[in-house]
Amino acid sequence: MDNLLKWLKKTSLSLVVYSDYLLFVFLIMVKLYVFAIMTETIFVPQGAVGYIKDVLTFLISDTPEKNLRAGLVMVSFGSILIASFWTLLFKGKKRWISLLVLDGLLTFIIVADAVYYRYFEDIISSTVLMQFKQVSSLGSSISNLFSWSDLLFIIDLIILIPVVILAIKWSKGNLRSSIWMRITTAIMALMIGIFCAYYPIKVFLGFGGSWLFEKTLSNMRVYDLTGLLGFHGYDTYRFISESLDSQTVTAERKDEIQDWFLKHQEVLSTKSDYYGIAEGKNVIIIQLEAFQSMLIDEKVNGQEITPNLNKLKKESLNFTNFYDQTASGRTSDAEFLLNTSLYPLPSGSAYIKHSGNEFSSTPALFKEEGYSTEAYHAYKPSFWNRYIMYQTLGFDEFNSLDDFKETETIGWTISDKAFLNQSAEMMEQQNKPSYSMLITLTSHYPYEFPEKHKKMDLTGLNDTTFKNYLQSAHYVDEAMGKFIQKLKDQGVWDDSVVMLYGDHDSGLMAEDGEMAKFMEVDKNKTEYLKEKERLPLMIRLPDGEKAGTYEKTMGQIDLGPTLMHLLGIDMSKEYMIGTPAFVEHQNPVVFRSGSYITEEVVYQASIDGVFDNGSCYDLELKEKINLVNCQEPYEKAVNQLQMSDQILGSDLIREYRKSEQ
Repeated sequence: MDNLLKWLKKTSLSLVVYSDYLLFVFLIMVKLYVFAIMTETIFVPQGAVGYIKDVLTFLISDTPEKNLRAGLVMVSFGSILIASFWTLLFKGKKRWISLLVLDGLLTFIIVADAVYYRYFEDIISSTVLMQFKQVSSLGSSISNLFSWSDLLFIIDLIILIPVVILAIKWSKGNLRSSIWMRITTAIMALMIGIFCAYYPIKVFLGFGGSWLFEKTLSNMRVYDLTGLLGFHGYDTYRFISESLDSQTVTAERKDEIQDWFLKHQEVLSTKSDYYGIAEGKNVIIIQLEAFQSMLIDEKVNGQEITPNLNKLKKESLNFTNFYDQTASGRTSDAEFLLNTSLYPLPSGSAYIKHSGNEFSSTPALFKEEGYSTEAYHAYKPSFWNRYIMYQTLGFDEFNSLDDFKETETIGWTISDKAFLNQSAEMMEQQNKPSYSMLITLTSHYPYEFPEKHKKMDLTGLNDTTFKNYLQSAHYVDEAMGKFIQKLKDQGVWDDSVVMLYGDHDSGLMAEDGEMAKFMEVDKNKTEYLKEKERLPLMIRLPDGEKAGTYEKTMGQIDLGPTLMHLLGIDMSKEYMIGTPAFVEHQNPVVFRSGSYITEEVVYQASIDGVFDNGSCYDLELKEKINLVNCQEPYEKAVNQLQMSDQILGSDLIREYRKSEQ
């Protein structure tokens, strides 16, 4: 009895001594749990109470340990201990301060991830942090992504900071704890942390899950296994490793990739009735910000959202099954897909990480044909590293913010009416034949739009952001109408190939949101998946030649090859993954998540990246079908993503070209 009392007394004293640390662990666990709720990810499958019951049952019986490693509780608990064990080496005031600082740091990471997830449906990687200097340029976009619910993450800091300050001021001493006790406790916390964090991962690897870390098709898939803090630990390790030692590709794999391209170059060289149909003509490319296909031909209360684009569609090659393939690089990814016909990175932007690579670049190939090549974008030249990347891609000039006259600002920069009008004037001075790429901005998130420019009656719609999106799209359409007329007045309209497309989705197509209901796709998963990523693509040839509807399923990676096919530019030696739209060759339209769409099916990848956990839908039947129907295209999709990543990571195009000399 005396021994039991001594043990209870000693245990109680230890709990008192380390109550600050236990409180810290509890608070961070709660924040990670709240993050999981906000992102609708699974933190604890059986619920908090159910998990506690499973722990107690495990301690006194033979309950399977798989109940404890399911979800993210165990791995998150271990990650917290690994991140904080060192604070146990301190005592009293020093530990209070170190725990408070660490709480603030981890809270900052969690809040940053929550905000980032709202826009990109992903979490921040080290690569993205390399773009941190651009955050100041995001301005109102970031502020609009904050939510009152984010206060849940910082409420403890609001309370604890003054409490700790007062406690330090009034404290007269520390509870006794020897240095050896603190060292022993810290080591125990570290060992427990390593076990809890690594054990679930070890079991996963034992079942052949190493592919998740090798491919990293999505940050969220890694998070689903490692938890938030575990992801950032792994991501930091990966980033440092890649920085110190660039991606290693075996000689055998390099040969496989090169063989694939040798075969694909035959496809790129295939002639069709459209090959060279616009040879020698000027090229004008307009990339419309956040423009989705749902805008074209759609009416609200009898009003056309895009009357000018509706007219343009009738005299253009109108591609009705064209899809967004961007990732976290968003607009820069769309440009990258157009200009290189390679896939964007799984995280971050190739414009920043690989601006020194060698590419088979669309503007460079036009430049070789005697074209002047210029880019037009009324924003800061450093944003997305454009001022460097455009030189790499082969642009002669980059007309950025300082090259445009200051007029009315809407959103990020001057209005698209002013931008397009001034761009047309500058293009008139460009040497002919010319290749011009214009990037618009007025319809950028968060779609705040001046009242005086709102012309549409949107009675019946409730979502303010969605209504602003429609108003901004209507304004951009009006700007395009004036731009087209300007080109006609200059006499260049019928001497040019004009390609217009959306750069990425609006971010508003939630499955139960107003946009999905407006488009009447909220009740059918197949229709929703298709419409969510669908973008407009129109290619207007001189005199409206070959105008009509084209149902070929294609993605942004096919833009460059399609354009060069029309202009009759040789691609027989180029390293491009895309395919001209007019060539009889079926490639799946691959998304960065591992999902894809073909003429027949759409495959939705699961968050864990396991093929069998995904879903396969028949586009004709508009219903879910057996996964076997999606197996073969999936393997092609994954191989293409891997090839593109390896080309970028090891600058393989440069290497291949050297070997060809």
